[in-house]
Amino acid sequence: MISFKNFLNESQWMYHGTTYPKELTHIQRNEKGLKFDTSIGAHFSADPEVANKFSKGIHKSYVDNKGAVYKTKRPSRSELETVPQKKGHDDQDSVASHVLSSVFSHPDNKDLFIKWHRNKFASSQEQASNVHEKLSNKQNIPVNKKEYGYDKSNKNTFRSYVDHHGAYSSKDIHKEIVNKFIDHMKSKGKKGLVYRNTNPTETEEVDSRKSYIIFEPEKLKVEKHD
Repeated sequence: MISFKNFLNESQWMYHGTTYPKELTHIQRNEKGLKFDTSIGAHFSADPEVANKFSKGIHKSYVDNKGAVYKTKRPSRSELETVPQKKGHDDQDSVASHVLSSVFSHPDNKDLFIKWHRNKFASSQEQASNVHEKLSNKQNIPVNKKEYGYDKSNKNTFRSYVDHHGAYSSKDIHKEIVNKFIDHMKSKGKKGLVYRNTNPTETEEVDSRKSYIIFEPEKLKVEKHD
C-alpha cells in the first residue's frame, strides 16, 4: 500500500505517453492541428497508466516500435483553469466550447466572432453582429431563419451557443482563436487546463481520470517514467 508521503509526491507529477521512437527532450503542442484540445497544448494525465496506453498506441492501428512514458511536474492548482464539463459530454467538445466561449465573450474579440460566424453560417456582417450583441447582453436569439440565416436557436450565452452549434472553424480562423485563447489564459496567470477524461477506452481500470492540457509544453523539463 502506497504511503501518504509517496502519494503526495506522486500527485505532483503528470504523464505523457508517446509512440515516438527517439528519446524526447521536450514535448510540443500540435500547432497545425484543427482540434482545439490538441492545438492549444499537449496532453498529460494524472494517472501514469493512461499515458502508458498511449505509449502502446491505443488509437493506432499498427505500432512497430516500443513507446515511452514521460513525466514532469504539474503546475500548481492556481495555474490551471478547470474546464466546465456537463454530464455525458465528450471532453474534446467541452474543451473546444471552453476555448471558443472564452475568446468570443471577451469584448476585444467581437470582430473575430463575426468572422467565425460568417464563415460557419454564411451570414451577413449585420446578422453576425446582431448575434454577438444579443449574446453579449444574454438575450435570446430570434428563431426567424430568414432574418438570421441559420437554424433556430434560443441560446443566450456564448458557451451555450457554441455548445449548440459546434466548434468547427476554418484553418485560418482556428489558428487565430487558438492564439487568442492562449494569450488570454497567460494574461490570467494560467499555464494550462485541467479536465476529466471521458474516453472509456483510455480510462478503463485506471485510478484517476484527471488530465491536463499545457499551453507551452516545450518549457517543461521531462524525464522518462519507469
